[in-house]
Amino acid sequence: MAADADYRQTKKLSDQQWRREHRDYWGRYRARHPAYCHRNRLLQKGRDAKRRRRQDLAKKDVLKAIKSIKTGVYYLIPPGSKHLAELDVFGQEVFIIPTG
Repeated sequence: MAADADYRQTKKLSDQQWRREHRDYWGRYRARHPAYCHRNRLLQKGRDAKRRRRQDLAKKDVLKAIKSIKTGVYYLIPPGSKHLAELDVFGQEVFIIPTG
């Protein structure tokens, strides 16, 4: 059915009509589900931070190398640093704790 052009058009029009008739649906939903809103805000902050990190990298494929964090010592650079080689960095030991 999803490959049928008539079905897709009918569904699109039906969805548009439902949204016009229920404009306040999402506002009421968010008011009734504050935990959902809080979780979504936290997840969005993470997505935004990830997008910003990707824009700061010189190469697109560099992100693949940092997808999995391993136990070890990492050097933290203060936010706002203009250069990766800063004198005022400090080492922080990271321990990975598996979940589940």
